[in-house]
Amino acid sequence: MKPSRCALAAATLCLAAGAAHAQSSVTLTGLADMYVGSMRMAGDATRKNTVGSGGMTTSWFGVKGIEDIGGGNKVGFNFTSFMRMGNGDYGRFNGDTFWSRDANITFGGNFGTIVIGRWMAPN
Repeated sequence: MKPSRCALAAATLCLAAGAAHAQSSVTLTGLADMYVGSMRMAGDATRKNTVGSGGMTTSWFGVKGIEDIGGGNKVGFNFTSFMRMGNGDYGRFNGDTFWSRDANITFGGNFGTIVIGRWMAPN
C-alpha cells in the first residue's frame, strides 16, 4: 500500500470508531394542565361542573433530540408548542403559531453552545 492509501485507511478506521461510540436520542416531552371543578354560588340551587385547561400553567408538548458527532461536539433540535387541552387546539390563543414555544437547532462543544431559532428564556 502506498503511504497515502495507508493514511486514508487509518483515518477512515478512526472516523468509524468515533461514530460507533456516538450516542443520539429523541425525546417526547410536555406538560398537560387540566382540572375538574364543581361549585355552587350563594343562592343557587344547583352546582356547576366544569372541565378546564390551563388552571395553573399553559399546557405544551414537544420533541427534542441530540446527536453526538464526536470530538466533544453535539448537534440538537428542540421544537415545542403550546396547546389548549380543553379543545385540542395548538397555541395559547387563536392565531398563535404552531411551534410558538421553542423552535431551534443547537451546536455545542467545549467552546459552549450556539442556538439558532426561537428559544424561551431559561427558568
